[in-house]
Amino acid sequence: MVRVWGVDLSDIFQEVKEDVRSAQLRALWDRYGILVIGGVVALIAGVAITVYWQDQQREKREAAAERFLAGEKLLLEGDKAGAVEHFTKFSQEAVAVGYAFLSRMKEAAAQVEAGNSGGAVAVYDALASDSRFDALHRDLAALKAAMLLADSASPDELKLRFAPLAKSENPWRHSAREQLAFMALRAGEIDQARSNFQALADDLSAPNGIRGRAAEILSTFPAVAPVQPDSKLPDAAPAAGSPASSGEKK
Repeated sequence: MVRVWGVDLSDIFQEVKEDVRSAQLRALWDRYGILVIGGVVALIAGVAITVYWQDQQREKREAAAERFLAGEKLLLEGDKAGAVEHFTKFSQEAVAVGYAFLSRMKEAAAQVEAGNSGGAVAVYDALASDSRFDALHRDLAALKAAMLLADSASPDELKLRFAPLAKSENPWRHSAREQLAFMALRAGEIDQARSNFQALADDLSAPNGIRGRAAEILSTFPAVAPVQPDSKLPDAAPAAGSPASSGEKK
């Protein structure tokens, strides 16, 4: 401790340091204070906007769910025409892509229940070509349309519809292949039908229901006859030294 005229110099130095720090802080605040305040205000505003947006989205989802369930209620009550109209309007107004797809699928289902299969196919075909939806959902709509036409469309049209869905990379391939197998069976192409159903029964990646149906149908087919040796084949050559081989005559 250093004292001069009874004054502790360390206290003076400490006070000077504090004054210098205060002056530096004031200078920093004068230069950057407005930016700090602006940043805090922006942060608060950003949080408020995010919370508001999330609340708005939640309210929209809840409202969409309520409207969707209202259409379901119409179906349960047997008001098929009302359900078709409800889901058609809802699909046009739905903001969420998921609800737009579901409402159109329900619209098609309501058309089927109302006996208007042609209207349902039109809805499914429109969904299958709608670029707003991903390939999985578009292909599902295409499969639904093809299955509705299974008893009325020509074999050529059905093959054109099912063939892309039956490709190995398509998630709906097993359902499409099952329909192609039934087409072969209806056409009397037993060997082709047997081959198709056998492939499904042996496919471990196929759903259990499809594999089980394929195995059950295979059990109704007549047994395949074993391959018989061809009787027209020439007899084995006689052994060397035998009368036949030497050409000797009795």
